[in-house]
Amino acid sequence: MLDFSFINNYTPIINKLELEFEKALLPWWKDISFRYKSFQDDYTFIILPNYSLAINDFLNIDQSKSFAMANIVRLYYFGNHIHEVVTDEKDQQAGFQLLILLGDFILGKVLQLLCDAKLESLVDIFANMIAKVNEGHIVKYYFDDSHLLALSKNKIPIYEAIAHAAAAEANLSKEMVIKYKSLGANFGMAVELATQSGYLNEATWHLNCCEEIFRSINKSPARINSTLETAINNLHHIINGQKEKAATL
Repeated sequence: MLDFSFINNYTPIINKLELEFEKALLPWWKDISFRYKSFQDDYTFIILPNYSLAINDFLNIDQSKSFAMANIVRLYYFGNHIHEVVTDEKDQQAGFQLLILLGDFILGKVLQLLCDAKLESLVDIFANMIAKVNEGHIVKYYFDDSHLLALSKNKIPIYEAIAHAAAAEANLSKEMVIKYKSLGANFGMAVELATQSGYLNEATWHLNCCEEIFRSINKSPARINSTLETAINNLHHIINGQKEKAATL
């Protein structure tokens, strides 16, 4: 696990999200708890809710809504993964139907939670995210496309939707919404590629784009040293560290 120190700021909230997560899946917890435990080292699963909290804090989103959005992202990523793990013969015979139905239930739960949190205006954003990720699965499993293209369609729509939803909830202008979407997409690409030594140059390119966009939106003195800024700075140091490590091998 790469050292993203900014996530330490949200440990109490993440602990509460753990309880909400189990509550949402309680009827099936015995059947899937072992799969959930395997997520404790899943890089994306850890970063996504923390990134959501950071960008919502940056835009002063209501805390209850921010919590709900982080919960939704976390739940969605797990549900999406559930669909992907049904691959071996044993699952096909014994657990296939349960996992598929559970994955579908979680996707529906995401939209329900948006309404419960009075975030109905964001339904289109998350529905579009789901459609893009599903398209990404097709690219990943049925076409011989590049890793970067598959990644951009498979995981990056989630990062983009996080930033888009925050900007929309903050009632920003269309121009600013576009900037935030691009910030989310570039941050996500840089994060995901930072774990792969063969793509560190691409990670740096996306990080540079992310930093440039962030400078253009980080104008208020009240936002200096925000958790979002810390997250981006963490990423900068991580990628440089990975490059130095790769150069010595």
